[in-house]
Amino acid sequence: IGYIGSISDEEMTNYNANLDDEHKYTGSEMVGKTGIEQYCEEYLRGSNGYETMYVDNLGKVIETIETVPAVAGNDVYLTIDADLQKYCYDNLEKEITAILLANLVPSYMVAEEENAKIPISDVYFGLFNNNYLTLSAMTDSDASDLEKSIYEEFTTKKENTLEKIDKILTEDFTPVSALSSEYQEYMEYICEILVKNDIFDNSLISPDDQEFINYTSGLTSLEHYLKYAISIEAIDVTYFEAESNYYDTDEIYELLCDYIINYLNLDTEFDKMLIHVMIQYGEISGDDMVELLYLQGILKQDGDLEYEQYKQGVLSAYDFMRKKLENLDITPDMLALDPCSGSVVITDIDTGDVLAMVSYPSYDNNYLTNEVDAEYYNMLLNDKTTPLYSRATQTKTAPGSTYKVLSSVAGLTEGQISQGSYYYCNGEFTTIESKPRCWYYPMGHGSVDVTSAIQHSCNVFFYNLGYYLSIDEDGEYNDAQGINILAEYAGYFGLNQTSGVELPEISPTVSDNDAVRSAIGQGGYTRIL
Repeated sequence: IGYIGSISDEEMTNYNANLDDEHKYTGSEMVGKTGIEQYCEEYLRGSNGYETMYVDNLGKVIETIETVPAVAGNDVYLTIDADLQKYCYDNLEKEITAILLANLVPSYMVAEEENAKIPISDVYFGLFNNNYLTLSAMTDSDASDLEKSIYEEFTTKKENTLEKIDKILTEDFTPVSALSSEYQEYMEYICEILVKNDIFDNSLISPDDQEFINYTSGLTSLEHYLKYAISIEAIDVTYFEAESNYYDTDEIYELLCDYIINYLNLDTEFDKMLIHVMIQYGEISGDDMVELLYLQGILKQDGDLEYEQYKQGVLSAYDFMRKKLENLDITPDMLALDPCSGSVVITDIDTGDVLAMVSYPSYDNNYLTNEVDAEYYNMLLNDKTTPLYSRATQTKTAPGSTYKVLSSVAGLTEGQISQGSYYYCNGEFTTIESKPRCWYYPMGHGSVDVTSAIQHSCNVFFYNLGYYLSIDEDGEYNDAQGINILAEYAGYFGLNQTSGVELPEISPTVSDNDAVRSAIGQGGYTRIL
């Protein structure tokens, strides 16, 4: 739907370019800013009315010369089914929550082999990371004793951490691999902020450069790497307040270190990194997190059964958080973890009408219509889940297994397979070096034809199909041939163009490499044995 707001100078210029004087927009009008409100602006607008009259010195009307009544704009009726739209949004949120819960574990850190698992510490941190819990609230005059205590510990942690970072940069020059994982992250973050702020042009250092290799392998210190960057003029010294235009490498490095420490001291993202560490090491406990949710107004105690059970010792902090996720008192968009977003589009198969188009997370456009609620809008801009971004129309993502139907059509039409063709699935496709697997691995589907391959969504059947579509006249694998055939059929289905829905859409990209994986809707790079 979008929302409306005061017309901007640029909008007024664009709208008025083709309007006569009688129908031109004025600076006091409201126009559609996004969505259908923007797309149908000229159709919805109508025309203003006015009166011309004489009044006396007291403002009393003496005579009305002319009256032109306002004309309402046209109505726009969407094909959207409002109940279906809400149903899809609510169930998408529940599905994302179910994925989070299925992978949530009570530990504060997970082993590398369990990287799909979500430690409870990430949930706790997510509330800080996405600005639902804030450090600033802990400095308010009415802050609780708990908040003041946590903030005092945070301040001490920050002072000690900055002091150690400064020592690493200016005295110890410790190789990255010899640092703890915590301080390795800080070193990486320092490089990121220097690049982001256009101080460090890392494009001037080739990935083949031995200094780059040594640093990324952890063999050298950040001090050594940055001094090398200075020596090849990859550091822009104009960012620093320098008393002279002539500094040697050591002097420039000293200015750079001062900049780094001062920047980190004021950087809210660095503050969040420290909070994350404090949570991981129990300096901010699960019990603290439960209380903070109520102290900072995220949850309300009145009638809260889970909170009563928590206070009685029936629920641990971990179990409490699981319950709050299950009840959607805490939702995926609040945590900004992976996954935290998704979209649903439902169309009428007979007419093509869009019955539901959902992007999660979303926002309340009532806060943005007419006069924008600045605080709410600023919250949306800083939300790490980017709720203003329509994932239904503006996200590029692999189509996944739905693409297998298109691959089937291509294979059948090109004569590569027939309805009686079979490929054997043992769970793995070994003809290529990377040996992509079926979702059913370590088990296989056995001998499958195209019908059962679609029915069971067998990856190996379609790996074979993508592979054999790529065999040229000489019997050699030609990836481009297979890709071109699949792209041709994608065009027949209209997948190489936008849908034409009355909203901004991102232009689609048809896979241009790896016919084997493209046949299951997952393009990528492969190497044939």
